[in-house]
Amino acid sequence: MKRLNRYAMAAALIALGFSVAPADELKQITVGNLHNWFSSSGNERESSGPVGTAIDGLDYPALYRHQDMQAAKAIWIGARDYQDPIVNQTFDYKVVGNGPRKVDELAGFMPEKFLLYGRFEKPLVLVDGLTASAIQFTDDVDIVDENLTVDRKLLNVVNTSMGITMQRTIYYSTHPDYDNLMIHDYTFKNTGIYNREGAINSDNFLKDVYFFYQYRYGCVKNAADYYLNVVPRSAKWGRNQVNDFIFSPYRAIMSWNGLHHDSGHDNLGAPAVNTDGHLVSPNFGGVVILHADKEPNSGVDDPSQPSTSYYLGSDNPVNTPQEQFNATLMSNQYQKMAAGHPDLTHAQDIEASGKAASQWGDDNGGYSATMGFGPYQMALGDSIRIVWADGIGRISMEKAREVGFNWLKTTGNYIMPDGSSVTDPDAYKNAWFYTGRDSLMKMFGAATSLWENNLSTPLPPDPPQWFEVQSGGDRIILKWEKNAESQEHFGGYRIYRALMERDSTYHLIFECGLETSESIVNEYHDKTPQRGFDYYYYIESFDDGWSGQSLASSKFYTLTAEPAYLRRPAKDELDEIRIVPNPYNVRAKHLQYGTGDGEDRIMFLNLPPYCTIDIYTERGDLIKSIDHFDATGDEAWNQVSSTRQNIVSGIYIAHISTPDGRTINKKFMIIR
Repeated sequence: MKRLNRYAMAAALIALGFSVAPADELKQITVGNLHNWFSSSGNERESSGPVGTAIDGLDYPALYRHQDMQAAKAIWIGARDYQDPIVNQTFDYKVVGNGPRKVDELAGFMPEKFLLYGRFEKPLVLVDGLTASAIQFTDDVDIVDENLTVDRKLLNVVNTSMGITMQRTIYYSTHPDYDNLMIHDYTFKNTGIYNREGAINSDNFLKDVYFFYQYRYGCVKNAADYYLNVVPRSAKWGRNQVNDFIFSPYRAIMSWNGLHHDSGHDNLGAPAVNTDGHLVSPNFGGVVILHADKEPNSGVDDPSQPSTSYYLGSDNPVNTPQEQFNATLMSNQYQKMAAGHPDLTHAQDIEASGKAASQWGDDNGGYSATMGFGPYQMALGDSIRIVWADGIGRISMEKAREVGFNWLKTTGNYIMPDGSSVTDPDAYKNAWFYTGRDSLMKMFGAATSLWENNLSTPLPPDPPQWFEVQSGGDRIILKWEKNAESQEHFGGYRIYRALMERDSTYHLIFECGLETSESIVNEYHDKTPQRGFDYYYYIESFDDGWSGQSLASSKFYTLTAEPAYLRRPAKDELDEIRIVPNPYNVRAKHLQYGTGDGEDRIMFLNLPPYCTIDIYTERGDLIKSIDHFDATGDEAWNQVSSTRQNIVSGIYIAHISTPDGRTINKKFMIIR
């Protein structure tokens, strides 16, 4: 009776608008080229991540902004003829689910353990004395384990109301052969624990158990209406997503953003038709099965699993919020979990129809890929192990720019991936787009190899434990710790730099150590920056190539999130103050301080060490006051007023005053 009263109270609180479930704890793996987030509940649901958008996670290549393509996932556990100790009732079909949208953490999936392990802590990264690591707020290691053979390991233990305890362990390596994938190792054990208090159902024999996963993908986030807006709105939740399932040479899911009838052009790859044509969404997402137990406790892989690979409408009624005492809903869900394999995969069915992916089917939410494993008979104490890897395959960012540019300009003679030439721009673009499928197959092979080798892979030297970047008057000074130098096979250091944008192209500017012209040092003075521009850096430790492949520490460990820039020494004479550019012309922004963060930049140069810059319109309206108190001779302004408005064309007056009462007025012009 107490148990029933507790659920009645929970229902009453929900009806009144109160939340009774514990809030998710989220952790992220962000130390390599593939980034993702994870929930302590045991599954990553729609709009439940750090950003809370419809597309959030499975971010690759993560150096560039908004490369996510994960929309939602789900994990359901189902059984037949289940005697439920919570409500003292036998259900023909019992399903407890997490996702794709909701989960009951009070009485469905109940988190017990959630820990992130690292081979070492993230380094300290400083720019001008301030903490500036790109992963400062995303890489939160709980336990350092120097014996790890991968960079990060996430351990998550969750009890479920069916008496099955789920343990998932997620592994990620920054090794360049594996940095576009993560391995997910699941063990489902019939412990009989069915509530948060740890009560055990000692009669918990489970009949015809299925473990069912859903994967919902969308277009790359940068293509959606959040940002570049180069695809129809429904592409972001996957209305035109195409899902395929293959059984040879791997058991695997493949998913990509297909044709959309509302695009007005061939949208494969999501070319940026309003700018340079680059392919914004060339990503292929996928899942490869690495192991599925044949029977409980066997440790033997069953090649006939998964037993279900049917695609499922993302807005199908079975994907409503989970209700673990709703017999009708659970029966319908179980039928989906045990549906078997379709005659045609989703991709084959779309192709056979001759329709655009967005016009196929009647589910406005698009379609999700699924995998169902079972049926298993599980006595108390029995375990089932299922292992899979997910990740991304795609053409490189450079090739995506090249192909998209050529497609948009309709240059006429297009070189195909096999070296032949065609005159059809769509055929050219799409051929390169579909090489992403080949890259995904390569990822499946890499994941299989890594798993079969017990996650053992050659390790690069550690990154420096600290990396400091200091802006100077005529140079930018970089210093770093030498901890990696004592490690076996250490080779040296390389420093890379990007101009103006952190997610732009990085160029090698310095290297020291083996096969270089410089001996090993721990300080470098970058004397080539130009005044008024932002610079981003990272340093990597590299090895001596002992494994047959030169390896280096991941850029993300030392990548700076804040810019360094030349700081001119302060001047005392107000007559020497200069405003650059003057005039500012928006049509010449690429000749001034670049595009991106610097495209609206105006610099005040040769300033005194301390002063106030008041900017007025020609008729005398004060639009911005800038306090310059950093003792340098430079101050930047991005043409935004005190009320956060963009500045319009016109003549402006900068009134500059010092604490000792000196003043000067400087005119400048803005042309937009």
